[in-house]
Amino acid sequence: MQKKLPAYKHIAKEIFDNEESLLPARIHGYLCGVICGARNKGDQLKFQLVYDYINEEGISLKASKELLAKLMVLSFQQLEDEEHNFQLLLPNDAEDIHFRIKTLSKWCESFLSGLGFSGFEIKEVERTDIKEALNDIAKIAQIKGDEENTDNDSEIAFNELVEYVRVAVMLIYR
Repeated sequence: MQKKLPAYKHIAKEIFDNEESLLPARIHGYLCGVICGARNKGDQLKFQLVYDYINEEGISLKASKELLAKLMVLSFQQLEDEEHNFQLLLPNDAEDIHFRIKTLSKWCESFLSGLGFSGFEIKEVERTDIKEALNDIAKIAQIKGDEENTDNDSEIAFNELVEYVRVAVMLIYR
């Protein structure tokens, strides 16, 4: 059975009371970074790292920790899934492309933060493909998404970036 993440707007509204927030992408990116970086560490430590991040960022939660715990469990299950059904928590295609680009950028930035806070060190990575994936994710994290011109090519390029990040994260996790 495929485990799907809740809709981006649902998380934004339930946890942060703001449908236009970048925070769900930041939280999910960080959470996935922690899961990947602390793969061989206990679940309690992973959840504590996520909870500490939320507190440090000064994010006040409207909902309980249950929704975040569910998000963490679903993300872990997706990363473990043999059919590679891992998803990034991003707004759907109906949202403005600029907003989606910003959320992808923040997702990547937070993913790298989660890796770092979990104790993951790139200098210990021996595989070149993982180093390249991490460098590419760092470059995507720097994209601003404020450009005025968008067309069908922008949409295609965005979808390709999302797919690249999705596959890169699964590679890093494995």
